[in-house]
Order: sequence, then C-alpha cells, then structure tokens
Amino acid sequence: MKKNPVEQARLFPVVRPVMEKVGSIVRRHIARRNADTIYLVGGTCAYPGMDAVVAEYTGIKTLVPGNPLFITPLGIAMHN
Repeated sequence: MKKNPVEQARLFPVVRPVMEKVGSIVRRHIARRNADTIYLVGGTCAYPGMDAVVAEYTGIKTLVPGNPLFITPLGIAMHN
C-alpha cells in the first residue's frame, strides 16, 4: 500500500508521526550546527511529504535526491 500513489495520501496521517519523530531527531542532532540544507537519503524518505515534515520540524530547507533508496547502499559500498 505504501508504494501505491493512490493509497499514499490515505496513509499519510498514519505515517506522519514517524516522520515527525525523524524531524525531531534531526533537529536535536543539528541544533549546534550551521546547516542551511538537509538532504534525506534512504528509501523511506521517498514517501511523499517526508521532506516537508522534516523541514517543518527543523526550519531548514529539506531535499530528497532522485532515487534516494540507492544512496545508502552506494555509500556503504564506497567505504568497504
């Protein structure tokens, strides 16, 4: 259901609390940093609205790159 665009809007109220938790964790970890942009990576951030929720919680422009689910495995492969 989470991959079906028709269902995503219906499921958003259910998954939003998890997105809010991510936003609060990010906000706490960057509190003493001077960040002007946040880049979300990993498959979960591809869910529509994730970037907006994190931006709302942090007050920082938040972007999701194309194909975000491939960023994590590529990074792991580059460091092994």
